[in-house]
Amino acid sequence: MLSIAQDLSLALDPDEVFFRCVGGKADPWQSRVMEGFVAGSWHKAAWITGRQQGKSALSSVLVLIQSLWVCPGGVSILLAPSQRQSAALMAMVTKFYRALTGGEGRTEADDLESESKLSITLAN
Repeated sequence: MLSIAQDLSLALDPDEVFFRCVGGKADPWQSRVMEGFVAGSWHKAAWITGRQQGKSALSSVLVLIQSLWVCPGGVSILLAPSQRQSAALMAMVTKFYRALTGGEGRTEADDLESESKLSITLAN
């Protein structure tokens, strides 16, 4: 479980959230996307990059930032072209949530309520 100070620190530093989730530093383009997202300067985006450049990892981190700090209680939707890709993306979100929270949940109010191959529900 994260302390209040750790929770506030993560809420203000998306690069640290990315580092804790992914286990490495964000690329400069990923940092710019996260900063714009957290600042609220955009809500839709298209990323034109090559394969294996971290788009799924960034999307997974952004949905966690959205769900935990930007709009708790809201609904976030991640879309993928196939069910296999959707399941892989949700597995990444769940893995990153556990890495971010130490597997125990951020706080009692924000604990992982339910999960399946295609969705997760937080208590908030």
